[in-house]
Amino acid sequence: MRILLADDHALFRDGLASLVGAWGHEVVALAGSGDDAVRMVDATRPDLVLMDIKLTGGMNGIEAATKIYQRFNIPVVFVTALIDHSHLDQAVK
Repeated sequence: MRILLADDHALFRDGLASLVGAWGHEVVALAGSGDDAVRMVDATRPDLVLMDIKLTGGMNGIEAATKIYQRFNIPVVFVTALIDHSHLDQAVK
């Protein structure tokens, strides 16, 4: 499976990329912001996006996921340590 990872914390993003690669999947791009994620999805067309909800710099994860799903119909799975029910409710929608 071809996966794009989006998280604004480089250490977590790189660690997750190593884990995903060890599981036999291809990491096609690493994004540090929602804006970067949308651009990189357009360029790489992954099968799946793993994204943090609370990205900094431009679009947050929920906004980026909405654009990605609407434009490209690519599923987005949120990976977050955030425990804020308002964000979780938005993510589910």
